[in-house]
Amino acid sequence: REQQTYIKELPQILPSETEIYLDLEGLPDERFVYQIGMVIKEKKSEKTFTFWADNADQEEEIFKQF
Repeated sequence: REQQTYIKELPQILPSETEIYLDLEGLPDERFVYQIGMVIKEKKSEKTFTFWADNADQEEEIFKQF
């Protein structure tokens, strides 16, 4: 909402052959995560996973699938 990102300390990340990117989308006021996205990169391959919840009742299920 404020269009700003605050970083307390830069993380020390060591190089790896496998990279994992995670994205959670939700409605903080409703405490509801409706989408979990993940990309796994290994050497020359890339796999993408997306899990969607249409409502709060499905939220637990997408975390189990994830």
